[in-house]
Amino acid sequence: MYKKTEKIIFILLFLAGLYLPMLFMNRKTGVISETENRALAAPAQFYDSNGLRNLNYNQDFERWFTDNLGFRSELAEADSNIQYHVFHQLNNMPLGKNGVLAPYDNLNDLQHRNMYTEEQAAEIVNAYQTAHDFLASQGIQMFYMQCWDKHTIYPEQYPDTITVFGDLSRTEQVENALISSTDINVIPLQELLFSAKEQYPVFSEWSDPWHWTPRGAFIAYRELISKINEKNDGKYKELTEEDFDITVEDCGKTYFNSIHKPEMLEVFRLKHPEYTEMRDKLTYQPPNQFERHMEYVVNPTAGNDDTLLIIGDSYIHDSMIFQTITSSFGTTIMFNGAAITDDSFLRMVEEYEPDIVLFENAERSVKDTFPLITNTARILAAPDYVLGTPIHFSEEEPSGVPYIMNGMDEPSDTSAWTVGKKCTLFLRPENAAAGVPMTMDMEIERVSGGSQDITVWINNRKAYEGTVEGEDTISIPFELQDPRFLSVRIEIPNAVSPLELHNSTDTRELGLAVREITITQ
Repeated sequence: MYKKTEKIIFILLFLAGLYLPMLFMNRKTGVISETENRALAAPAQFYDSNGLRNLNYNQDFERWFTDNLGFRSELAEADSNIQYHVFHQLNNMPLGKNGVLAPYDNLNDLQHRNMYTEEQAAEIVNAYQTAHDFLASQGIQMFYMQCWDKHTIYPEQYPDTITVFGDLSRTEQVENALISSTDINVIPLQELLFSAKEQYPVFSEWSDPWHWTPRGAFIAYRELISKINEKNDGKYKELTEEDFDITVEDCGKTYFNSIHKPEMLEVFRLKHPEYTEMRDKLTYQPPNQFERHMEYVVNPTAGNDDTLLIIGDSYIHDSMIFQTITSSFGTTIMFNGAAITDDSFLRMVEEYEPDIVLFENAERSVKDTFPLITNTARILAAPDYVLGTPIHFSEEEPSGVPYIMNGMDEPSDTSAWTVGKKCTLFLRPENAAAGVPMTMDMEIERVSGGSQDITVWINNRKAYEGTVEGEDTISIPFELQDPRFLSVRIEIPNAVSPLELHNSTDTRELGLAVREITITQ
């Protein structure tokens, strides 16, 4: 009798567990889940907005069913409590000592079990030195800022069961070499944050353990702008605490409406933000770019027309540092570090003509960014050019193509047209010497519109300004301070299309038809 009753109870409980969630299923649209702070998926539709069959119906139905199943919020809360109290983790992040969040991207980073070989470390360091040397040849300063993750600054919050091998991580291995064996301006933050944490929390215990607290970000900003000013005679505005409204607020995060610990942290709000976002000025957008890290900001109150180009990640962008640093520069541009693929670094520098370039890396991202900088360095190391060799732009002999960065069309029978307001060439002259007079001879076959004003910049210095009318050869004398790199930028502000000249339907803005360029020393 009892066994039969038990079976009936079990069956009833099974059926209740199976059908009650569907019976209490949410059938309204536009519902916001307070537990997860997001809109629930809408019902799946058989047809799309164009009246065509919805090919994603199965996936849409699955999302709707999963989102709107009855008791979903209660189950999520229960799961969150079990993960926290039983398995000592929250939102897939492990807990450390005293129940604080102690996340890490890779256990090998904590244990120092992924150190670089001497050859690997040297390749990375030499790559940054190559980038520095290239920028210096263009009159551009370079800074490097390593942002350390929580496990480096607060190792005492992590479980003692994690065995650490050696005193250095692979990121420290590279930064130490950058400081000791290169000319790069490194912004040292590790010891600064170690000292600061005795007085302020520089990483959150509970709300966002992946980034600095606002106070930690302010400390990093002050060190960054201070080091930049050391190299520039105090030229740039430095903000202080007086420029912010600083309040203390509960920044603790609530997980699934069930787990919350208060965390009182300082919050910094800029009193007088003067910057204006102008993303439409991002005329060159590199591939593999994270949209949310891409910025173009101008600040007319900065007191200068200088441009800062940041190649970094969320440590700068998602904290107050980006908004704060914009107070110091007329223009501040930012791209994610993942964007420096192929020749995109060269193109960024050429397009935006920065005065300062800042490389910033999160410790957890170096596994991705270090290979990219080594690839960039290989591109900067080529192509070589033998002085005195004619560079041809004809279809029959297109030897100039490898040197074209942008702004020049495919070679035609005897020449190639510049397209747009600017054309750029990049090469490395073999056996060139610093400070020795050199000459660039540029043979022009014809010009669009019969006459064009041009300006030629060599390594970011104006070398020629004049007017070209028809077939001509221009001889441009110059000297190189750093002969390892040579960039030639030809500006043609009045480039005009054949369509505008009523010559054809061609809409390309043409400037000069270049036949040949020769550089001699």
